Amino acid sequence: MGKVTQNFVNNFPFDWVTLTIPISTTTSGTLDCSKYPIAGIYTPAALTGTSLTFQASYNNSTFVTVGGLEVTTAHSVPILADRYIPLNRNIFIGIPFLRIVSNATEVAARNFICLLRPLN
Repeated sequence: MGKVTQNFVNNFPFDWVTLTIPISTTTSGTLDCSKYPIAGIYTPAALTGTSLTFQASYNNSTFVTVGGLEVTTAHSVPILADRYIPLNRNIFIGIPFLRIVSNATEVAARNFICLLRPLN
């Protein structure tokens, strides 16, 4: 799991966690979202993939695809390099463990900075 850095802005807590997709793979390590749901992702300066999907687990062992609004599709987010991508936290409520998946094999290790925030 990534390193957690807890911060406060106006007494409002949030965490930054770095997730890495290793070289020659598509799937990151595991993000512990048991405290706060994911709210956004900063993408690295270089990327191979053009979209992200997500895998969820209740036990940090068995991972399944996070569905989109249609049951037959995965929740997919288009991405560009060196951007902040806000996410709909309502989709990620109740997911204690999360992985991000690139739609292409990354040609180098890619570090994504994930923002975790409480709902209120």
